[in-house]
Amino acid sequence: MYKLVLHVKHFKKGNLSKLENHNSRRYLHDNNKNIRPELSKNNIQFIDHKGTLTQDVKARTNQRSNNKRAIRSDANLISEIVVGADDKYFQTLTDQKKIDFGRTATKLIQERYGKENVLRSYLHLDEVDDNGIQHPGLHVDLVPMTKNGKLSSDALWDRKELFDFHTYMAKGLQANGFQLERGEEYSRTKHLDPNVYKATMAKFVKNTNDKSLELNCAVKEIEKYKKIS
Repeated sequence: MYKLVLHVKHFKKGNLSKLENHNSRRYLHDNNKNIRPELSKNNIQFIDHKGTLTQDVKARTNQRSNNKRAIRSDANLISEIVVGADDKYFQTLTDQKKIDFGRTATKLIQERYGKENVLRSYLHLDEVDDNGIQHPGLHVDLVPMTKNGKLSSDALWDRKELFDFHTYMAKGLQANGFQLERGEEYSRTKHLDPNVYKATMAKFVKNTNDKSLELNCAVKEIEKYKKIS
């Protein structure tokens, strides 16, 4: 069975516009050399919206029940979940099944964290490596709101939740016909093509002050990443 790959990374207020511009492909002069602009028309947006990401984040945080305290200027306002799989897995899917994959993963995330907190969901189908292999990826942007209405990426994404979420997504996708299993909990194996992985991680680090947290890395490694973020 193929492996599910998940990443969570966090964005502060100053990075929201850049994040939205990249995911929506509003500006195609992107640093990611694997993006093929002629294929960007094939990308799928699963959530309709009228405002900008910054505006929608502000509206959602203003609605939170635990809003007695002002939001810190350095708070993480968006947690972006990137959902992918072994490169070879997507080669076994038709274009429609890739779209179904993105739609199903989006719905699973909405069900776990609240539909009102999931503001954006983009399936990128325009990233192709030098060998002509497509690397689809779903980017889901949610406001890191806890069940009691607290805005806190640390509280939402504690160690247990990182692992439980990975298991939840694997089981949910399997239940919908996608033959994917979660990676080993204490494995640091990267299932993406090494060059694509390095390029992607470099982009993530450049666009955010927080390190990307790999959901399939060891507990000690997660704690280390959190300390240096």
